[in-house]
This record gives sequence, structure tokens and C-alpha cells, in this order.
Amino acid sequence: SSSKSSKPTASSVSGTASKGIIVGGLVSAYLFDVSGNPEADTVATAITDESGDYALKVPGAHNGKPLYIVIDDNDGTAMMKCDISGGCDNDGDGVVDAEFGTELNLAADELTMSAVLPQSAASVSVNITPLTTVAAEVAKVAIKEDPTNDFNVREAISNANSQVAERFGLSGDVTKFEVVDLTDPEEVASTLGATGGDETVQYASINAAIISAVQSDSVTDVSINDAIANFATEYVGNGLTTNSTNEML
Repeated sequence: SSSKSSKPTASSVSGTASKGIIVGGLVSAYLFDVSGNPEADTVATAITDESGDYALKVPGAHNGKPLYIVIDDNDGTAMMKCDISGGCDNDGDGVVDAEFGTELNLAADELTMSAVLPQSAASVSVNITPLTTVAAEVAKVAIKEDPTNDFNVREAISNANSQVAERFGLSGDVTKFEVVDLTDPEEVASTLGATGGDETVQYASINAAIISAVQSDSVTDVSINDAIANFATEYVGNGLTTNSTNEML
């Protein structure tokens, strides 16, 4: 008799992308190569919907593998809902391009954020925000110390996701916090009334405040995208203490 070999079941990786809710953004998942760098070819892609939600279908052959997940502006077709109280200055020139709660249309190369997942599974949630971008950069540095050791790679990612959360006074994994739309007062109110809601709103507020802080502190024009990247670089290099009035923050 003969038997049919069953193919591994595909993994489902889903979540929400927010620096303000991002609609129409391109989400791409990558494996890590033997040097610890994200590979050039994607293993899955998706587009965020009107709520910023996405769902990736990762081939079963990659079950259990760590993933590097990126969202970008989808060649300038995406938009971002402005969640910065003073308005969003997209290019950092001091002129508000979108008021709080309104849509900011993105051009090509105007947005990139990332997140890291220790291992793909049947169904797993990964949200993408400025703070997950920081954690992804921390993880990439740690992964390169021993990139061929699968345990080390998974451990580096898990540690980065939890350490960044802790550094900002949050508990758990920075990719797992529910994303709340700060521009929707009803959603904020209902979130605050739920278990763990205060921390969820705090998480969203930190992600919004990062951009304002970097742009206001810079002596040159800094775009929103560069503000996220610069903040992540500063964190990896200095842990924020060299640019803080309170080292506990």
C-alpha cells in the first residue's frame, strides 16, 4: 500500500500597523539568513485594511522559523491617520501636513516600520509600531552574535520584545499590545474601561509621542520616517540615557 505525505500547514500571522492607523500599507515577512540579516525575498505579503489590520499566510515549510516583518508605504499608495496631538509634520519642516485625526497621504519611501517574531506558528499576532521597530533593531544586533543557532535567534527576539516594553514601563511583549486609535474618543474610552486598558492607551501614547520628541529635539528637519529610524538607532546605541533629562524614562 502507499500513503500520501501531508504538507505542513501554513502559518497565520496577523496584527495591526499603527503610527497612527496605517491603511493600504504593504506588509512583508522575511526569514533571516545565515549571517543574521533579513533575506531579500519575502515569504508572505499582505495589505493593511481600513483598520490597519493585516493577515499574512506563511508557507508551512517555514513553520517554527523566526520572521522579520516590515510595513512600508506601498509605493506611496498608503495613508496614515494622524495621532499626534499637535498635528503631523511629515517632512519635519515645521509645517503641519495633517491635523490630529485626519488622513496623511504617504508618498514612496515615506514610511517603514518593522517587528520581529520568534517563530511562526499556526496562528500568531504581531502588531507593528515605532516601539516594535526599536525592538526589531535591538534583536537584529543580538541575532548577529550567533545567527546559526536557532535557539539564540528566538531568544534574542523574545528578549528584545520584552526588554523594550519594560524599558518604557510596560509589561509583556511589545508586539502583543492591542492597538488603539487615539483619534477615536469612543475607542479610547472603551479601552480605558477594559482590563489592562490603561497600559494599552499608554502604549499608543508612547508611540505617538516618540515622533514629536525626536522632531522637536532635532536642529535639522526630520521626517516622521526618519524620526522613527533615528529613535531606534539612538536606543540601540545608547539606550536613551544620553538624550534624556531623566534616566528612568
